[in-house]
Amino acid sequence: MTDAEDLPDGWAVATLGEIGFGKSQPIDPAKEPEVLFELWSVPSFASGEPEARYGREIESGKQRVQPGDVLLCKINPRINRVWIVGPYRGNPQIASTEWMVIRTQHLDSRFLVHQLRECSFRERLLENVSGVGGSLMRARPEGVRELEAMIPPLAEQRRIVAKVEELTARSRAARVALVEVPTLLEQFRQSVLASAFRGDLTTDWRAKHPHTEPASEFLARIRTERRKQWEAKYPKKKYVEPDPVDDADLPELPEGWCWATIEELNDPCRPISYGILKPGDYESNGIAMLRITDMVSGEINDERVHRVSQELSDQYSRTLLCGGELLVSLVGTIGVVASVPNSCRGFNIHRNLGLIAVLSHASCDWIKYYLRSPNGRKQISECTTGGNQPLFNLGDLRLVAVPVAPQVEQALIIERISHELNVTKATDLILREISTGLGQLDQSILAKAFRGELVPQDPDDEPATLLLERLRTSQAEASMNGTGKRTRRKQSTQE
Repeated sequence: MTDAEDLPDGWAVATLGEIGFGKSQPIDPAKEPEVLFELWSVPSFASGEPEARYGREIESGKQRVQPGDVLLCKINPRINRVWIVGPYRGNPQIASTEWMVIRTQHLDSRFLVHQLRECSFRERLLENVSGVGGSLMRARPEGVRELEAMIPPLAEQRRIVAKVEELTARSRAARVALVEVPTLLEQFRQSVLASAFRGDLTTDWRAKHPHTEPASEFLARIRTERRKQWEAKYPKKKYVEPDPVDDADLPELPEGWCWATIEELNDPCRPISYGILKPGDYESNGIAMLRITDMVSGEINDERVHRVSQELSDQYSRTLLCGGELLVSLVGTIGVVASVPNSCRGFNIHRNLGLIAVLSHASCDWIKYYLRSPNGRKQISECTTGGNQPLFNLGDLRLVAVPVAPQVEQALIIERISHELNVTKATDLILREISTGLGQLDQSILAKAFRGELVPQDPDDEPATLLLERLRTSQAEASMNGTGKRTRRKQSTQE
Protein backbone atom coordinates (compact mmCIF):
# COMPACT_ATOMS: atom_id res chain seq x y z
CA MET A 1 0.00 0.00 0.00
CA THR A 2 1.20 3.50 -0.84
CA ASP A 3 1.39 5.84 2.15
CA ALA A 4 -0.81 8.91 1.56
CA GLU A 5 1.88 11.08 3.18
CA ASP A 6 4.28 10.13 0.37
CA LEU A 7 1.95 11.33 -2.37
CA PRO A 8 2.39 14.69 -4.12
CA ASP A 9 -0.19 17.33 -3.24
CA GLY A 10 -3.59 16.62 -4.76
CA TRP A 11 -2.76 13.00 -5.70
CA ALA A 12 -4.57 9.84 -4.65
CA VAL A 13 -4.21 6.08 -5.06
CA ALA A 14 -6.67 3.58 -6.54
CA THR A 15 -6.47 -0.07 -7.58
CA LEU A 16 -6.87 -1.01 -11.23
CA GLY A 17 -10.08 -2.74 -10.20
CA GLU A 18 -11.44 0.53 -8.85
CA ILE A 19 -10.38 2.41 -11.97
CA GLY A 20 -12.22 0.05 -14.31
CA PHE A 21 -10.50 -3.31 -14.75
CA GLY A 22 -11.93 -6.08 -16.94
CA LYS A 23 -14.86 -4.15 -18.43
CA SER A 24 -15.34 -5.91 -21.76
CA GLN A 25 -17.76 -8.40 -23.28
CA PRO A 26 -16.87 -11.63 -25.09
CA ILE A 27 -17.56 -12.11 -28.79
CA ASP A 28 -17.22 -15.01 -31.23
CA PRO A 29 -16.23 -13.36 -34.54
CA ALA A 30 -16.72 -16.63 -36.45
CA LYS A 31 -20.48 -16.19 -35.98
CA GLU A 32 -20.27 -13.01 -38.07
CA PRO A 33 -18.10 -14.34 -40.94
CA GLU A 34 -18.62 -11.43 -43.36
CA VAL A 35 -17.97 -8.68 -40.83
CA LEU A 36 -14.59 -6.96 -41.12
CA PHE A 37 -13.23 -6.51 -37.60
CA GLU A 38 -10.49 -4.27 -36.27
CA LEU A 39 -8.49 -6.81 -34.26
CA TRP A 40 -6.12 -5.63 -31.55
CA SER A 41 -4.00 -8.78 -31.34
CA VAL A 42 -0.80 -9.35 -29.36
CA PRO A 43 1.33 -10.06 -32.48
CA SER A 44 0.20 -6.80 -34.11
CA PHE A 45 1.42 -4.77 -31.10
CA ALA A 46 4.94 -4.61 -32.54
CA SER A 47 3.67 -2.89 -35.69
CA GLY A 48 1.64 -0.34 -33.73
CA GLU A 49 -1.47 -1.03 -35.84
CA PRO A 50 -4.41 -3.43 -35.32
CA GLU A 51 -5.22 -6.06 -37.93
CA ALA A 52 -8.18 -5.96 -40.31
CA ARG A 53 -9.69 -9.48 -40.28
CA TYR A 54 -13.01 -10.95 -41.41
CA GLY A 55 -14.90 -12.96 -38.84
CA ARG A 56 -14.39 -16.15 -40.90
CA GLU A 57 -10.61 -15.69 -40.54
CA ILE A 58 -10.71 -15.51 -36.74
CA GLU A 59 -10.78 -18.93 -35.11
CA SER A 60 -10.98 -18.10 -31.41
CA GLY A 61 -13.17 -16.01 -29.14
CA LYS A 62 -12.26 -12.37 -28.56
CA GLN A 63 -13.51 -9.47 -26.45
CA ARG A 64 -15.16 -6.23 -27.48
CA VAL A 65 -13.16 -3.05 -26.89
CA GLN A 66 -13.78 0.61 -27.55
CA PRO A 67 -11.71 3.77 -28.16
CA GLY A 68 -9.61 4.75 -25.16
CA ASP A 69 -9.54 1.27 -23.62
CA VAL A 70 -6.13 0.48 -22.14
CA LEU A 71 -4.80 -3.00 -22.97
CA LEU A 72 -2.29 -4.67 -20.63
CA CYS A 73 -0.83 -7.92 -21.95
CA LYS A 74 -1.02 -11.12 -19.88
CA ILE A 75 1.53 -13.11 -21.92
CA ASN A 76 5.10 -13.02 -20.62
CA PRO A 77 4.75 -9.72 -18.74
CA ARG A 78 8.53 -9.28 -18.80
CA ILE A 79 7.84 -7.83 -22.26
CA ASN A 80 6.52 -4.29 -21.77
CA ARG A 81 3.31 -4.38 -23.85
CA VAL A 82 0.69 -1.75 -23.05
CA TRP A 83 -1.61 -0.39 -25.76
CA ILE A 84 -4.47 2.05 -26.11
CA VAL A 85 -7.38 1.35 -28.46
CA GLY A 86 -7.51 4.02 -31.16
CA PRO A 87 -10.45 5.98 -32.58
CA TYR A 88 -13.39 4.15 -34.12
CA ARG A 89 -12.82 3.85 -37.89
CA GLY A 90 -16.00 2.14 -39.00
CA ASN A 91 -15.33 -1.50 -38.07
CA PRO A 92 -16.19 -3.29 -34.82
CA GLN A 93 -13.21 -3.17 -32.48
CA ILE A 94 -12.21 -6.44 -30.79
CA ALA A 95 -9.11 -7.64 -28.93
CA SER A 96 -7.38 -10.87 -28.05
CA THR A 97 -8.35 -12.31 -24.68
CA GLU A 98 -4.63 -12.21 -23.86
CA TRP A 99 -5.15 -8.49 -23.16
CA MET A 100 -6.50 -7.32 -19.82
CA VAL A 101 -8.82 -4.37 -20.52
CA ILE A 102 -8.97 -1.24 -18.33
CA ARG A 103 -11.79 1.15 -19.17
CA THR A 104 -12.51 4.43 -17.44
CA GLN A 105 -14.31 7.62 -18.38
CA HIS A 106 -12.74 9.70 -15.61
CA LEU A 107 -8.97 9.34 -16.19
CA ASP A 108 -6.73 10.22 -19.12
CA SER A 109 -6.10 6.83 -20.76
CA ARG A 110 -2.75 8.03 -22.11
CA PHE A 111 -1.61 8.79 -18.57
CA LEU A 112 -2.59 5.29 -17.47
CA VAL A 113 -0.68 3.74 -20.39
CA HIS A 114 2.52 5.54 -19.35
CA GLN A 115 2.08 4.44 -15.75
CA LEU A 116 1.59 0.80 -16.72
CA ARG A 117 4.84 0.98 -18.72
CA GLU A 118 6.87 2.39 -15.84
CA CYS A 119 9.51 0.14 -14.28
CA SER A 120 8.18 0.00 -10.70
CA PHE A 121 4.72 -1.01 -11.93
CA ARG A 122 6.28 -3.73 -14.15
CA GLU A 123 8.07 -5.10 -11.08
CA ARG A 124 4.80 -5.31 -9.16
CA LEU A 125 3.12 -6.90 -12.19
CA LEU A 126 5.75 -9.65 -12.24
CA GLU A 127 4.83 -10.55 -8.66
CA ASN A 128 1.40 -11.59 -9.95
CA VAL A 129 2.21 -14.24 -12.52
CA SER A 130 1.76 -17.97 -13.06
CA GLY A 131 3.55 -20.38 -15.39
CA VAL A 132 7.16 -21.46 -15.77
CA GLY A 133 8.41 -18.63 -18.00
CA GLY A 134 8.50 -17.22 -21.52
CA SER A 135 5.26 -17.59 -23.46
CA LEU A 136 3.92 -19.90 -20.74
CA MET A 137 4.08 -17.13 -18.15
CA ARG A 138 0.83 -15.24 -17.59
CA ALA A 139 -0.13 -12.30 -15.42
CA ARG A 140 -3.02 -13.30 -13.09
CA PRO A 141 -5.96 -10.90 -13.62
CA GLU A 142 -7.26 -11.43 -10.09
CA GLY A 143 -3.94 -10.21 -8.70
CA VAL A 144 -3.43 -7.46 -11.27
CA ARG A 145 -6.79 -5.84 -10.51
CA GLU A 146 -5.54 -5.23 -6.94
CA LEU A 147 -2.40 -3.39 -8.07
CA GLU A 148 -2.36 0.29 -7.17
CA ALA A 149 -2.04 3.20 -9.57
CA MET A 150 -1.07 6.77 -8.74
CA ILE A 151 -3.84 9.24 -9.62
CA PRO A 152 -2.98 12.94 -9.98
CA PRO A 153 -5.63 15.58 -10.66
CA LEU A 154 -7.01 15.24 -14.21
CA ALA A 155 -5.44 18.52 -15.37
CA GLU A 156 -2.06 17.37 -14.07
CA GLN A 157 -2.46 14.00 -15.79
CA ARG A 158 -2.76 15.86 -19.07
CA ARG A 159 0.28 18.02 -18.33
CA ILE A 160 2.29 14.89 -17.48
CA VAL A 161 1.20 13.17 -20.72
CA ALA A 162 2.21 16.20 -22.77
CA LYS A 163 5.63 16.42 -21.11
CA VAL A 164 6.32 12.67 -21.29
CA GLU A 165 5.41 12.57 -24.97
CA GLU A 166 7.54 15.63 -25.71
CA LEU A 167 10.60 14.10 -24.04
CA THR A 168 10.16 10.55 -25.32
CA ALA A 169 9.64 11.88 -28.85
CA ARG A 170 13.22 13.14 -28.69
CA SER A 171 14.62 9.81 -27.54
CA ARG A 172 12.48 8.04 -30.15
CA ALA A 173 13.95 10.28 -32.87
CA ALA A 174 17.43 9.43 -31.59
CA ARG A 175 16.65 5.70 -31.77
CA VAL A 176 15.39 6.07 -35.35
CA ALA A 177 18.65 7.79 -36.28
CA LEU A 178 20.68 5.08 -34.53
CA VAL A 179 18.95 2.36 -36.55
CA GLU A 180 20.69 3.69 -39.66
CA VAL A 181 24.18 3.59 -38.16
CA PRO A 182 24.82 -0.22 -38.29
CA THR A 183 24.06 -0.19 -42.02
CA LEU A 184 26.47 2.69 -42.52
CA LEU A 185 29.13 0.89 -40.49
CA GLU A 186 28.74 -2.26 -42.61
CA GLN A 187 29.05 -0.16 -45.77
CA PHE A 188 32.22 1.34 -44.34
CA ARG A 189 33.61 -2.13 -43.49
CA GLN A 190 32.91 -3.34 -47.02
CA SER A 191 34.51 -0.22 -48.46
CA VAL A 192 37.67 -0.82 -46.38
CA LEU A 193 37.86 -4.46 -47.46
CA ALA A 194 37.22 -3.66 -51.12
CA SER A 195 39.99 -1.02 -51.02
CA ALA A 196 42.36 -3.43 -49.30
CA PHE A 197 42.06 -6.15 -51.92
CA ARG A 198 42.28 -3.68 -54.80
CA GLY A 199 45.58 -2.61 -53.28
CA ASP A 200 44.33 0.91 -52.58
CA LEU A 201 45.34 0.85 -48.90
CA THR A 202 48.99 0.41 -49.84
CA THR A 203 49.32 2.42 -53.07
CA ASP A 204 51.70 4.81 -51.30
CA TRP A 205 53.70 1.93 -49.82
CA ARG A 206 54.22 0.24 -53.21
CA ALA A 207 55.42 3.51 -54.71
CA LYS A 208 58.10 3.74 -52.01
CA HIS A 209 59.10 0.04 -52.26
CA PRO A 210 59.30 -0.80 -55.99
CA HIS A 211 61.77 -3.65 -55.54
CA THR A 212 59.73 -5.75 -53.10
CA GLU A 213 59.72 -9.51 -53.67
CA PRO A 214 56.67 -10.28 -55.85
CA ALA A 215 53.80 -12.38 -54.57
CA SER A 216 54.61 -15.12 -57.09
CA GLU A 217 57.81 -15.93 -55.17
CA PHE A 218 55.94 -15.80 -51.85
CA LEU A 219 53.35 -18.20 -53.28
CA ALA A 220 56.13 -20.49 -54.53
CA ARG A 221 57.43 -20.81 -50.94
CA ILE A 222 53.90 -21.61 -49.74
CA ARG A 223 53.61 -24.34 -52.38
CA THR A 224 56.97 -25.74 -51.33
CA GLU A 225 55.90 -25.81 -47.70
CA ARG A 226 52.66 -27.51 -48.71
CA ARG A 227 54.48 -30.26 -50.58
CA LYS A 228 57.01 -30.83 -47.75
CA GLN A 229 54.24 -31.24 -45.18
CA TRP A 230 52.54 -33.85 -47.35
CA GLU A 231 55.72 -35.80 -48.04
CA ALA A 232 56.71 -35.73 -44.35
CA LYS A 233 53.40 -37.30 -43.33
CA TYR A 234 52.80 -39.51 -46.37
CA PRO A 235 56.30 -40.39 -47.74
CA LYS A 236 54.94 -43.24 -49.87
CA LYS A 237 51.96 -41.36 -51.32
CA LYS A 238 52.20 -39.30 -54.46
CA TYR A 239 51.71 -35.58 -53.92
CA VAL A 240 49.18 -33.98 -56.26
CA GLU A 241 49.62 -30.27 -56.93
CA PRO A 242 46.36 -28.29 -56.69
CA ASP A 243 44.99 -26.95 -59.96
CA PRO A 244 46.12 -23.38 -60.68
CA VAL A 245 43.67 -20.48 -60.67
CA ASP A 246 41.83 -19.63 -63.86
CA ASP A 247 42.01 -15.84 -63.58
CA ALA A 248 40.35 -15.02 -66.90
CA ASP A 249 37.24 -13.56 -65.25
CA LEU A 250 38.88 -12.28 -62.08
CA PRO A 251 39.56 -8.61 -61.29
CA GLU A 252 42.91 -7.12 -62.24
CA LEU A 253 45.42 -7.06 -59.40
CA PRO A 254 48.13 -4.54 -58.51
CA GLU A 255 51.54 -5.15 -59.98
CA GLY A 256 53.41 -7.81 -58.05
CA TRP A 257 50.25 -9.59 -56.81
CA CYS A 258 48.88 -12.96 -57.98
CA TRP A 259 45.96 -15.33 -57.42
CA ALA A 260 45.82 -18.64 -55.49
CA THR A 261 43.00 -20.99 -54.60
CA ILE A 262 42.10 -21.62 -50.97
CA GLU A 263 43.12 -25.23 -51.63
CA GLU A 264 46.70 -24.05 -52.38
CA LEU A 265 46.81 -22.17 -49.07
CA ASN A 266 45.40 -25.07 -47.03
CA ASP A 267 47.37 -27.75 -45.17
CA PRO A 268 47.24 -30.83 -47.47
CA CYS A 269 47.35 -33.12 -44.44
CA ARG A 270 44.12 -31.57 -43.15
CA PRO A 271 41.81 -31.36 -46.18
CA ILE A 272 39.05 -28.77 -46.24
CA SER A 273 36.16 -30.64 -44.58
CA TYR A 274 32.78 -30.27 -42.94
CA GLY A 275 31.97 -31.51 -39.46
CA ILE A 276 29.55 -33.77 -37.59
CA LEU A 277 26.45 -34.74 -39.56
CA LYS A 278 24.07 -35.76 -36.76
CA PRO A 279 25.22 -34.39 -33.39
CA GLY A 280 22.35 -35.93 -31.41
CA ASP A 281 21.35 -34.86 -27.90
CA TYR A 282 23.45 -32.65 -25.66
CA GLU A 283 26.14 -34.59 -23.75
CA SER A 284 27.00 -32.62 -20.60
CA ASN A 285 30.49 -34.15 -20.34
CA GLY A 286 31.05 -34.45 -24.07
CA ILE A 287 33.21 -32.69 -26.65
CA ALA A 288 32.28 -29.08 -27.48
CA MET A 289 30.98 -28.64 -31.04
CA LEU A 290 30.85 -25.25 -32.76
CA ARG A 291 27.82 -24.25 -34.87
CA ILE A 292 26.93 -21.23 -37.01
CA THR A 293 25.14 -19.74 -33.99
CA ASP A 294 28.47 -19.70 -32.13
CA MET A 295 29.99 -17.40 -34.77
CA VAL A 296 29.13 -13.85 -33.71
CA SER A 297 30.46 -10.76 -35.53
CA GLY A 298 33.32 -12.75 -37.03
CA GLU A 299 34.41 -14.23 -33.71
CA ILE A 300 33.76 -17.48 -31.86
CA ASN A 301 31.51 -17.29 -28.80
CA ASP A 302 31.90 -20.59 -26.95
CA GLU A 303 29.67 -19.79 -23.97
CA ARG A 304 26.71 -21.93 -25.14
CA VAL A 305 28.24 -24.59 -27.37
CA HIS A 306 26.58 -27.93 -28.02
CA ARG A 307 28.40 -31.02 -26.75
CA VAL A 308 28.58 -34.45 -28.38
CA SER A 309 29.85 -37.80 -27.18
CA GLN A 310 33.56 -38.58 -27.36
CA GLU A 311 32.76 -41.56 -29.59
CA LEU A 312 30.90 -39.43 -32.11
CA SER A 313 33.58 -36.75 -32.14
CA ASP A 314 36.25 -39.43 -32.77
CA GLN A 315 34.39 -40.42 -35.95
CA TYR A 316 35.03 -36.88 -37.23
CA SER A 317 38.65 -36.50 -36.11
CA ARG A 318 39.37 -34.71 -39.40
CA THR A 319 37.63 -31.60 -38.04
CA LEU A 320 39.06 -31.57 -34.51
CA LEU A 321 40.33 -28.04 -33.94
CA CYS A 322 43.86 -27.05 -33.01
CA GLY A 323 43.36 -23.27 -32.98
CA GLY A 324 44.25 -20.93 -35.83
CA GLU A 325 41.92 -22.44 -38.42
CA LEU A 326 39.15 -20.70 -40.36
CA LEU A 327 35.49 -21.71 -40.24
CA VAL A 328 33.08 -20.89 -43.07
CA SER A 329 29.32 -21.49 -42.91
CA LEU A 330 28.11 -23.77 -45.72
CA VAL A 331 24.37 -24.17 -45.09
CA GLY A 332 21.57 -21.67 -44.47
CA THR A 333 23.35 -18.41 -43.74
CA ILE A 334 26.20 -18.80 -46.22
CA GLY A 335 29.66 -17.28 -45.97
CA VAL A 336 29.91 -16.38 -42.28
CA VAL A 337 33.64 -16.52 -41.51
CA ALA A 338 35.46 -16.70 -38.19
CA SER A 339 38.97 -17.64 -37.07
CA VAL A 340 39.32 -20.26 -34.34
CA PRO A 341 41.02 -19.05 -31.11
CA ASN A 342 43.43 -21.31 -29.24
CA SER A 343 40.85 -21.60 -26.45
CA CYS A 344 38.79 -23.83 -28.80
CA ARG A 345 41.55 -26.39 -29.19
CA GLY A 346 40.01 -29.89 -28.99
CA PHE A 347 36.54 -28.71 -30.10
CA ASN A 348 34.79 -30.19 -33.11
CA ILE A 349 32.43 -28.56 -35.61
CA HIS A 350 28.96 -29.09 -37.07
CA ARG A 351 28.30 -30.30 -40.60
CA ASN A 352 27.09 -26.80 -41.57
CA LEU A 353 30.64 -25.45 -41.18
CA GLY A 354 33.66 -25.91 -43.40
CA LEU A 355 37.16 -26.09 -41.88
CA ILE A 356 40.16 -24.43 -43.55
CA ALA A 357 43.52 -25.30 -41.93
CA VAL A 358 45.65 -22.46 -43.31
CA LEU A 359 49.34 -23.19 -43.89
CA SER A 360 51.75 -21.46 -41.52
CA HIS A 361 53.42 -19.46 -44.33
CA ALA A 362 50.02 -18.17 -45.46
CA SER A 363 47.85 -15.84 -43.37
CA CYS A 364 44.58 -16.88 -41.75
CA ASP A 365 43.60 -13.21 -41.26
CA TRP A 366 44.27 -12.40 -44.91
CA ILE A 367 41.93 -15.16 -46.13
CA LYS A 368 39.32 -14.28 -43.51
CA TYR A 369 39.22 -10.66 -44.54
CA TYR A 370 39.09 -11.54 -48.22
CA LEU A 371 36.15 -13.91 -47.77
CA ARG A 372 34.29 -11.07 -46.02
CA SER A 373 35.12 -8.58 -48.78
CA PRO A 374 32.73 -7.77 -51.66
CA ASN A 375 34.72 -9.88 -54.17
CA GLY A 376 35.07 -12.79 -51.75
CA ARG A 377 31.36 -12.72 -50.96
CA LYS A 378 30.58 -12.49 -54.68
CA GLN A 379 32.53 -15.67 -55.43
CA ILE A 380 30.72 -17.51 -52.62
CA SER A 381 27.32 -16.20 -53.72
CA GLU A 382 27.86 -17.29 -57.34
CA CYS A 383 28.52 -20.86 -56.21
CA THR A 384 25.65 -21.07 -53.71
CA THR A 385 22.83 -23.42 -54.67
CA GLY A 386 19.42 -24.32 -53.21
CA GLY A 387 16.33 -22.25 -52.46
CA ASN A 388 14.85 -22.39 -48.98
CA GLN A 389 18.04 -24.05 -47.71
CA PRO A 390 21.05 -22.46 -49.46
CA LEU A 391 24.14 -24.66 -49.78
CA PHE A 392 27.80 -23.90 -50.50
CA ASN A 393 29.74 -27.01 -51.48
CA LEU A 394 33.20 -27.86 -50.18
CA GLY A 395 34.42 -28.33 -53.74
CA ASP A 396 33.54 -24.76 -54.54
CA LEU A 397 35.12 -23.51 -51.30
CA ARG A 398 38.40 -25.17 -52.28
CA LEU A 399 38.39 -23.33 -55.62
CA VAL A 400 37.66 -19.84 -54.28
CA ALA A 401 40.39 -17.59 -55.69
CA VAL A 402 42.22 -15.39 -53.19
CA PRO A 403 44.54 -12.51 -54.18
CA VAL A 404 48.04 -12.91 -52.80
CA ALA A 405 50.08 -9.79 -52.09
CA PRO A 406 53.84 -9.73 -51.38
CA GLN A 407 54.38 -10.98 -47.84
CA VAL A 408 55.51 -7.65 -46.36
CA GLU A 409 52.72 -5.73 -48.05
CA GLN A 410 50.20 -8.33 -46.97
CA ALA A 411 51.18 -7.87 -43.31
CA LEU A 412 50.81 -4.09 -43.69
CA ILE A 413 47.35 -4.42 -45.28
CA ILE A 414 46.18 -6.72 -42.47
CA GLU A 415 47.40 -4.17 -39.93
CA ARG A 416 45.50 -1.35 -41.64
CA ILE A 417 42.32 -3.39 -42.06
CA SER A 418 42.44 -4.38 -38.38
CA HIS A 419 42.82 -0.76 -37.34
CA GLU A 420 39.80 0.39 -39.37
CA LEU A 421 37.62 -2.54 -38.29
CA ASN A 422 38.54 -1.98 -34.64
CA VAL A 423 37.20 1.54 -35.02
CA THR A 424 33.86 0.16 -36.26
CA LYS A 425 33.82 -2.38 -33.43
CA ALA A 426 34.32 0.38 -30.87
CA THR A 427 31.54 2.36 -32.55
CA ASP A 428 29.24 -0.67 -32.30
CA LEU A 429 29.88 -0.82 -28.55
CA ILE A 430 29.13 2.89 -28.18
CA LEU A 431 25.89 2.43 -30.13
CA ARG A 432 24.77 -0.36 -27.82
CA GLU A 433 25.55 1.78 -24.79
CA ILE A 434 23.61 4.70 -26.25
CA SER A 435 20.63 2.47 -27.09
CA THR A 436 20.61 1.09 -23.55
CA GLY A 437 20.93 4.60 -22.18
CA LEU A 438 17.94 5.79 -24.22
CA GLY A 439 15.80 3.01 -22.75
CA GLN A 440 16.95 3.96 -19.26
CA LEU A 441 16.25 7.61 -20.05
CA ASP A 442 12.65 6.82 -20.99
CA GLN A 443 12.20 4.93 -17.73
CA SER A 444 13.76 7.74 -15.71
CA ILE A 445 11.30 10.17 -17.34
CA LEU A 446 8.39 7.94 -16.32
CA ALA A 447 9.75 7.44 -12.80
CA LYS A 448 10.07 11.18 -12.36
CA ALA A 449 6.55 11.67 -13.70
CA PHE A 450 5.02 9.30 -11.16
CA ARG A 451 6.94 10.84 -8.30
CA GLY A 452 5.22 14.11 -9.18
CA GLU A 453 8.51 15.73 -10.22
CA LEU A 454 8.10 16.06 -13.99
CA VAL A 455 5.59 18.93 -14.05
CA PRO A 456 4.64 21.41 -11.31
CA GLN A 457 1.53 20.87 -9.19
CA ASP A 458 -1.15 23.52 -9.52
CA PRO A 459 -3.06 24.25 -6.27
CA ASP A 460 -6.07 25.27 -8.38
CA ASP A 461 -6.39 21.74 -9.86
CA GLU A 462 -9.31 19.71 -8.57
CA PRO A 463 -7.84 17.07 -6.17
CA ALA A 464 -7.75 13.50 -7.37
CA THR A 465 -9.83 12.40 -4.35
CA LEU A 466 -12.84 14.18 -5.87
CA LEU A 467 -12.12 12.56 -9.23
CA LEU A 468 -12.14 9.12 -7.59
CA GLU A 469 -15.36 9.90 -5.74
CA ARG A 470 -17.07 10.63 -9.07
CA LEU A 471 -15.58 7.48 -10.53
CA ARG A 472 -16.89 5.32 -7.70
CA THR A 473 -20.29 7.03 -7.78
CA SER A 474 -20.70 6.45 -11.54
CA GLN A 475 -19.67 2.80 -11.14
CA ALA A 476 -22.18 2.31 -8.33
CA GLU A 477 -24.96 3.94 -10.37
CA ALA A 478 -24.13 1.82 -13.38
CA SER A 479 -24.29 -1.31 -11.22
CA MET A 480 -27.62 -0.35 -9.63
CA ASN A 481 -29.25 0.70 -12.90
CA GLY A 482 -28.01 -2.23 -14.97
CA THR A 483 -26.35 0.11 -17.45
CA GLY A 484 -23.87 -2.54 -18.47
CA LYS A 485 -26.57 -4.93 -19.69
CA ARG A 486 -28.36 -2.30 -21.75
CA THR A 487 -25.05 -1.27 -23.34
CA ARG A 488 -24.35 -4.85 -24.39
CA ARG A 489 -27.78 -5.18 -26.08
CA LYS A 490 -27.28 -1.88 -27.88
CA GLN A 491 -23.83 -2.86 -29.15
CA SER A 492 -25.10 -6.20 -30.38
CA THR A 493 -27.89 -4.50 -32.34
CA GLN A 494 -25.57 -1.96 -33.90
CA GLU A 495 -22.91 -4.46 -34.93
